[in-house]
Amino acid sequence: MSTALIRALAGLAAAVILLPTSASAEQWVHRDAKGDVVKRTGWWKSGKEAITVAPKDTSADIRRTRITHGPSRLHVSMRVEDLVVTRERLSVLQIRTPEGRNFRVEQYKGPGASWFTLKRGRFGIPVRCGGKTQSFDTTTDIIRMAFPLRCLDNPGWIRVAVQFATDMQNRRTFTERYDDALRAGTRKLIYRPLLSRRIHRSRHQRGGAD
Repeated sequence: MSTALIRALAGLAAAVILLPTSASAEQWVHRDAKGDVVKRTGWWKSGKEAITVAPKDTSADIRRTRITHGPSRLHVSMRVEDLVVTRERLSVLQIRTPEGRNFRVEQYKGPGASWFTLKRGRFGIPVRCGGKTQSFDTTTDIIRMAFPLRCLDNPGWIRVAVQFATDMQNRRTFTERYDDALRAGTRKLIYRPLLSRRIHRSRHQRGGAD
């Protein structure tokens, strides 16, 4: 995987719209604007970069994000406008818990490789935790991931940032297209993450990821 794609996803997040905000709230859904993908192009030889908007790009354009903070599992789904097969695809969650702990979830699929990892803290210490599930469904254009809350030390609430990106490379350039799943518009800050309001853990599990 290109180091450029990892850098581009290192910190982006956003403010979100929550569904019920009482202590029993367990799920939020955010519908993102259409045509708000940002394109980052770099030239291998010179090291120069350019960031532009790509309103007609649909391969990275997230339209809806749904997170369910259930009693025992966290479910996340993102619907992309057109989830086509590209060179690389990467979904990133950044999660903060009441104890001030920070987690980073990466869901990656590329040529001959894929992973779904959970890391803790600023140094990215891997968290060993079974029971994780994930998928990139090009039929429904939906990305899904889920894992036990024990992976996050069973928090009472979480704050979340979400992003999705695709990557294409050739001999001269690399091009990344990415979307902040929860912020409308194309004036996006790559390296300054913003977190959602608190999403409380529920006592009763409702539906799954989507």
